[in-house]
Amino acid sequence: MNNIEIYFIIFLAIQLIHSIEKLYSKFWLAFPFFKMSRTFLIVFDILFFGFSIFVLFSNALPDRNIFINLIILLIFLNGAWEVVWGALSKKYVPGLYAAPAMVILFLLYYFSLSIK
Repeated sequence: MNNIEIYFIIFLAIQLIHSIEKLYSKFWLAFPFFKMSRTFLIVFDILFFGFSIFVLFSNALPDRNIFINLIILLIFLNGAWEVVWGALSKKYVPGLYAAPAMVILFLLYYFSLSIK
């Protein structure tokens, strides 16, 4: 297992915690861009994790590292968005507790790549 796979697994673990937090805090009721149902959120998370797990275990997938990095970038953007949303709202928003971990892990990942 290489460095990118280890980071990817940690990102997925944090994303799982983040998704659970959003379910418990009723994210679908607070989402500001469009009306969302709980079912939509659950189906989206299942599809996202399903695809992510597929990428993780598909060693023969062409351009696998591109997919891994794209998923890592999406997780980072999700976390960054929730931190900004919380800062602009000046209150807790669903997903805010796990979001800083996503941003911090991305910065660690990014700087670990730049050192090589």
